[in-house]
Amino acid sequence: MSKARKIRCEACGKRVTSHEVVSFGDAVGGYRDLCGQCFNAEVARLSRPVRNT
Repeated sequence: MSKARKIRCEACGKRVTSHEVVSFGDAVGGYRDLCGQCFNAEVARLSRPVRNT
């Protein structure tokens, strides 16, 4: 059995196995490799309603 490849999360720097990484972004802004925790935090941040002040 081979060792799982590790990838560094571009948000927190944590090294996680490749199957735990999400490539998140878009064609305009580019993509980042994020661990599951950072991916969830980013989606939550982007899902918040915008307040007009």
